[in-house]
Parts: sequence; C-alpha cells; structure tokens
Amino acid sequence: MAERKADEIGEPPIGETSSFDGGSKRGGSTPARRKPRRQQAERSASTIRKLLDAAVDSLTKVGYQHLTVELIAANAKVSRGAVQHHFGSRENLLAAVVSDLGQALTAGDPIDNDLPLLRRLDKAIDRDWAVFSSPQFLAVIQIWMAERGNAKLFPQIQLMVREVENYLDSQWASALEDSGLSEREIVALRHVVLSSLRGLALRTVSIGSNATWQEELEMLKRMVRQLLTESGPHPGAARAASANLPGRA
Repeated sequence: MAERKADEIGEPPIGETSSFDGGSKRGGSTPARRKPRRQQAERSASTIRKLLDAAVDSLTKVGYQHLTVELIAANAKVSRGAVQHHFGSRENLLAAVVSDLGQALTAGDPIDNDLPLLRRLDKAIDRDWAVFSSPQFLAVIQIWMAERGNAKLFPQIQLMVREVENYLDSQWASALEDSGLSEREIVALRHVVLSSLRGLALRTVSIGSNATWQEELEMLKRMVRQLLTESGPHPGAARAASANLPGRA
C-alpha cells in the first residue's frame, strides 16, 4: 500500500498547472524540507517513465483496439490511480506517448558542422532511424491512425508533429547548409528520407521485428550522397569564390 500511495501523491496530472515552485515555500525552506520534495519528484518521474514505456509495450503486444488503462497500469506495475493522477485521462497518456517520441527525435546536440558533409548526412539519417525503428514509433503510428476522428486529441497530435517537423527541418538545413542545395531543397530531401525511413519501419510490422534493413538503409544513403555530390558547391559560395579570382573586380 505504501508504494501505491507514493504513486498517487505529488505532482498534478500532466497538462494541468502545477503549484510546484522548485522546492521553495513561502517563508523559506530548509534543505531538510526540500529533500523529501525532491525524492517525491524523482518517484513521480520514475512512475511517468514506467507508464509511458508500458503504454508502448501494451500497444505493441495487444494493439490499440484492446488497449486499456488497466492493462497499462498492470504492465507498469502501478495502480490505476497512478495513471489518473499523473495523466488525468487515457487521452492525455496517449498524447504524452506521442510527445515522448518527439522528444526522442529532437534530443541530443546538433550535428557537428565541422564533420565532413557526407558524414553529417550519415549521422542525420542514423539518428532518425534509431527512433523510427523503435517500438515507440510503431505505437505512435497506431495512436495517430486510431485517433484521427478524435476532435480533442488529434489536433494536439498534429500540433506536436508540426513542431517536431519544423525543428528537424531547421536542423537538417543547418547541418547541410554547405551541400550546394538551397534550404528548400534540403527540407525536401529530408522529407524524402523521412518517408523512406517511415516506410521501412512500417514494413517491420508485416516482415517481423528481426528485419534490420541495413542494405536498404545503405542504398538510401548512397542515393542521397550521390545527390549531394552532384549538387556541387552552393551557388552563393561559388559566386563569392569567383569574385576573388585574379582579374575580377
């Protein structure tokens, strides 16, 4: 019972305003008072992580149609009340699963522009594939398709997806700015790569989780490398270089 109570007290459900102010109370607080609050926050974070992972695992095993709050809670080994406390509703939990995928896609430092261009390209593709090849992505696809008619949840999902897409577009544009392609072309290139990676990930559903797609990934990289090789230096850089040639004013 003690463990259950620990799951059901603390931070308010995700999506609601929190009165937690970083451990300070009116009139001041001592380190001794802040420590239990910090431990409680750590327990809350741990429970949220368990529930997100359990939701993905449950979706993978039984599919969206049979997904219930009770099943997720049992899979996470926490009470049903813990789901209610941390997320408020099943919809909020599913939205958090989508958001968690977005965080995985945008996590990490930007690709180092000091790396050779083709190495940067490989790192960008490998980083995205690490997420798209995960059970988390396939779980999100199920949520995405099943909730298309949900007037409350689907717009939230669309907004999160757009924010992630805009961020990744800008990251690719920055990483490949010296590729010889315009920013618009780089974004289009990323969308082509994205569609290919998503397609391979979805094929895993029919082929089986043992599929690695290494040959296909290497072929995709070769095609994109060829495109970048043929594009040559960026026109702006070429003009700047020609302006410095002998005899040019």
